[in-house]
Amino acid sequence: EIIVFHKLEREDMRHIIEIQIKRLRQQLVERDVTIEFTNEALDKLAEEGYDPAFGARPLRRTLQRMIEDPMSEMILRGEIPNGSKVVIEPNDMSSEDINEEESIVDIKVTQPKEIVKVESE
Repeated sequence: EIIVFHKLEREDMRHIIEIQIKRLRQQLVERDVTIEFTNEALDKLAEEGYDPAFGARPLRRTLQRMIEDPMSEMILRGEIPNGSKVVIEPNDMSSEDINEEESIVDIKVTQPKEIVKVESE
């Protein structure tokens, strides 16, 4: 019996990437960190993580290399404290332009504001 797999469409890749991101969001809940992806960033990551020969299999590694690994380093350096909001946006880089330490997306962090308690007399 032969099983035929159809080529993944853009919507399929988007659905797969959203499943992967859901797992990442669950991990960040422990740190009270929220993460948002612009539509353009999702499209760019989906494009980078797709291979005609392997389908969406490289997508997991793309997310790890472009998002998870850099965010882990940022957390360790204290650049993403608990309560932060992280926004993933595309940049002007393409996969051909980058080295191992660069990414096709930018990670922007909004740190939580300190609440200052003012005592009244």
